[in-house]
Parts: sequence; structure tokens; C-alpha cells
Amino acid sequence: MSFLNKSAMALALCLAVSAGALAGPAAAETVLNRGFGSAPSTLDPQLNNGARENYIIADLFEALLILDPQGNPQPGAAEKWETSADGLTWTFHLRPGLKWSNGDPMVAADFVRGIIRAIDPATASEHAYYLTAVLPIKNSKPFNEGKLTDASQLGAAAPDDRTVVLTLDYPMPDAPYILDFHTTAPVHEPSLKAAGNKLDYTRPELFVSNGAYMLKEYVPQSKVVLVKNPNYWDAANVKIDTVVYHVTEDASTELKRYLAGELDSTMTVPSDQIEKLKAERPQELHQNPTLGMKYLSFQPDAGPLSDIRVRKALAYAIDRDFLQEKIEKAGNVPMVTFSINQDPSYKPGRVQEAGLSKEERLAEAKKLLAEAGYGPDKPLEIEIIGPSSAASKRRVEGIVAMWKQNLGVRTKLDLTEVKTWLEKLHTGNWQVCMDSYGGDYPQAKTWLDALRYSGTASYHWKDDEYEKLMDQANAVAADKAKFYETLGQAEQRMLDQYVFIPITVSSDNLLVQTYVKGWGANPIGHPMSKFLSIEK
Repeated sequence: MSFLNKSAMALALCLAVSAGALAGPAAAETVLNRGFGSAPSTLDPQLNNGARENYIIADLFEALLILDPQGNPQPGAAEKWETSADGLTWTFHLRPGLKWSNGDPMVAADFVRGIIRAIDPATASEHAYYLTAVLPIKNSKPFNEGKLTDASQLGAAAPDDRTVVLTLDYPMPDAPYILDFHTTAPVHEPSLKAAGNKLDYTRPELFVSNGAYMLKEYVPQSKVVLVKNPNYWDAANVKIDTVVYHVTEDASTELKRYLAGELDSTMTVPSDQIEKLKAERPQELHQNPTLGMKYLSFQPDAGPLSDIRVRKALAYAIDRDFLQEKIEKAGNVPMVTFSINQDPSYKPGRVQEAGLSKEERLAEAKKLLAEAGYGPDKPLEIEIIGPSSAASKRRVEGIVAMWKQNLGVRTKLDLTEVKTWLEKLHTGNWQVCMDSYGGDYPQAKTWLDALRYSGTASYHWKDDEYEKLMDQANAVAADKAKFYETLGQAEQRMLDQYVFIPITVSSDNLLVQTYVKGWGANPIGHPMSKFLSIEK
């Protein structure tokens, strides 16, 4: 080898070494470990019926719109949209160059496909009512009922690859809050077919998504691992490489894992630890009001509960203030209405016992139960189902104790982990349920729509007058005063049936390490991981 060639090689080697030195070590992978509570029941966006599951799904799938860390609608896969003057037509324009996580190009038809899949009766989506009653896609109700089979007649169309047009049966001013929801997530048709016409989250290689993250690993009863999606349109601004959702069924164990540094955030904290954490970790404890309602559901055709006097007696015997102040002690707010509306001009319905003293309530409860034929010689016997979390267990046991002390009721408890509880709930074969619902936007309609007969098959309650009032409210949605007045009448009608008994509105109590940045106060839920960063 010539001296010139040797010199050239030496120079090249020096330049390479220098370049490596200047570049420095590769950036370490950033991992966010999020406590999740009980195992997710599903990651299929059209089949999901849980509030917590939506946190993972929102990381995996991006709908037309998204919610920012404060819970406000923002552009998602759609960069802009407009509404017709009559409020019936919404047109969305997709961002250019959108791709699925596997690199396939995304088109408007993928979003239309997701909407159709949610409405299709063959899918049996518990949230089909979002698109038949909440955001009333034209012809969605007869399609969901099987009376219409031609999907091209639905008010969901893709006139070209970058435009989605939704036509409604009546105006829905709050549509942007619904169009961020997992029910409207797009569907990747090839992977759907490859998995046997389902979204198989147990096989990450067949689970194609379009959000900031993609599924890497699903370990039942343990964890869900997401990694940054390199094909996401805003991947350059996604700060965290890997997000691990850890199953943490027990809140006390979750807290121990957080304090040991294994978790960067928790799903909740034990209520008996809140005051201590306020004093010791004030910057890490997040306490935010939510749109989460805790309530009792009575199955109105289940034995003794078919008598409204029994249902009213059980409701009258509950001391909501004592339950929150002395038993739960989690910062929750007692509720005597069934809706949360941030607009003070809305006048909600109220339970009939709201204005009574404790003595008056209990006297009326005993009178009603006696009239129904129950007393010391014939005690009422019922069964209640619910989730087995510590907070739920405390709430249920507190209510059951009040029933026993005040009315002599004998109650069998059937508290299970969330997935089993939901399975029991959906069978409809139960008497009393410790129930919950997370509102999707801060307006009464989201709660009242959920209780419509068209909303779910898990409950055996149907009231023609309530349905009529809700239809009337929808018909005057463009007139705020008339809309609110009719909604209030519907809420009162529902409460007067004593099938759904409001108990409390939840506060979100959780811990977040101070090095996790971007965690805003969002009443609708925890923030998407794409908005977070780790700065140690």
C-alpha cells in the first residue's frame, strides 16, 4: 500500500473518530411507566366500553379530532373542518400524507369504515348509540337496528381521499367532543380481515393503528407496551419513546410501586392516604374534578325492584354527605342530579329527597318499604354487583350498611374485578349495580343520552315519555333556551323513576412525578402520552 493511501486511510479514520466524538453518545430511550388499574377489557376502539381503556386507545388511534391536555377539542387527523349553516353537515379535511403504523397510506374511507363498523349491528358495539343518538349520523338508527342494510345510505361519506363528510339527522353543536372519541377511530381494513374481521390486540403484528404510538406487547393481567410510531404525522414532536401501562389492580400496591420509583404516574391513590400525600408530596398529588358519575342502577324488572316504592326506599336511605365525608373521604362531591353542566343557565332535574332532612328521608323510606310489604318479619333481600377496587368496595359497603341499619335490608355483595363486573352488567341479569359513567363533554346531554333505551341493552328500563322528551330536545338543539328546558324536563322524568340513583361526582386523585411535564387538569380524562415529556 502506498504512503499516500495509508495517509488517506489515517485521515479518514481520524475524521470518523472525531465525528463520533462530536456527535456524542446516542440519546437514551425515554420510557413512561403509567399505572393503569385493572387489566383493560379490550383495545378495540369500536368495542371498548371502558373509560380507562380509552387512555391506551387514544395513544394508539387518532380520530378526526383530539382533546388537548385541558380537554378542549383540537385538530387530529383532520387539519381543519367546517359546518353548514343549518348545523347538519360537517366536513373534515385530512392532513396530507397520513400513514398507518405499518406505512400504508391513510385515506378518508378508513375513517368512514370505522364509523360504519361502530354502527353495524354485527359489531355489537356498546357505544353504537354515540353515532345514533349522541352524534346522530343520518340513517344510523335504522342501520343499527337492521332495518337498513345499505351502508351507502348512511350520512358518512368520503368524496375523495382527504375529505370526510358527516351528515346528521339533527344539529349537534358539541360534535367536536364526540369526534375525538375512540368509537370514531379509523379502521385498517387489511389487518382487520387478516385477524378474522376483528382488531386483534393480542397479536401486535396484526394490530395496525395510526396514533402517536403503536402496540409492541400485550401481556394479559400485566402490562401493555406501546412504542413511538415512526409513521405518525407529528412523530418529530413526540417526546417519549416507550409507554408502558402497568396493570395495578390494588391501589395500595400501585402506591408502593410509585413510591419505589417503578411508576411515573398512578391511576389513583388510596383515599386513606390522600391527606398524608397532600402534606408530603403536594407537587405530585393531582386532584382534579372530573366528569365521572358514580351511581346505583336498579334493574326495574328484577324481583322486588319492580316496585318503585322499594327503589325509592333504598334511595331515600342513603346519606350522600356522610358517605363522602366519613366513609369515602376522597374529595368527591355528593350528587342529587344526574348531569354535570358547566353552563349555569341549565337547570337540572333533582332527586325528590334532595330537600328533605335526614329524619324526613328515613321516615319516608321506612313507610315506603312497609307499604311494599317488607319489614322486620319479612326483610328485603337483594344482591348488588360492582367493581372490587378499594374505593368501590368502601362505597358499596357504606351504602349497604345504611340499608341494613335504617331498613333492615339483607344485601349480598358480588364485587369482582372490572372485566368480570362489566361482563355481568352486560348480561342484564342482576338486581342492583354500583355503576359509573364518564361524561364525554361538559354538557347534560352526554349523561342523559347514555340512559336512553337506544343507548345500551344492559339495562331493562325504557320510558316512552323520557324518550319523547329527549327527541324533542334534539329537535330544538339549535335553540339553547328550549334545548336546556327540555333536557331538564327529561332529566327530572328519569330521576322520578328511581332506576338510576346519583351518588357522587368523582375527583381524580393521582400521583405524577414532577419530572413528567405536560400533565394538565383535564376533566374528561388523563392526557394523551404524546403531550407528555420526561425532564430529569
